[in-house]
Amino acid sequence: MGLLEDWGLLLQALRSRYAVSEPAEDRIVVTSRYRAHGPVEVELVMTPREWRDLVSMPYGRLEPAIDYVLAEVAATPPGRSYLVYHQYELVPSATPELPRDPEEDRVRALAESAPPGSLQWVAYRPDGGGPQSGPPPKV
Repeated sequence: MGLLEDWGLLLQALRSRYAVSEPAEDRIVVTSRYRAHGPVEVELVMTPREWRDLVSMPYGRLEPAIDYVLAEVAATPPGRSYLVYHQYELVPSATPELPRDPEEDRVRALAESAPPGSLQWVAYRPDGGGPQSGPPPKV
């Protein structure tokens, strides 16, 4: 199937359970029809190309990828929430941007605290020994 056909099948599956709108090329807004505390709105931030990547890389077929998206939408807590595509998955977020990664923040802070010019990348030998010097070994 083509890219747009796959996108259409995702929309069809979402429409079978939710009210669906597409406010932008990379946005799908789904609103639950039946929830005890009123409608719940979830916005998927994903392009048709990213959807195709999500289908082809971790799942290989449309059906399990659609099931994944439906499960993620259903698991989103009440209130306006976002599911942002990132590296073959939908990441829950309070905004249309990916949430900050605390580990990334920690590494950035360590790098900023190091004296200028003191950081360097080092390759270790394949046998687990110390740093490798010279050209890489021929394999």
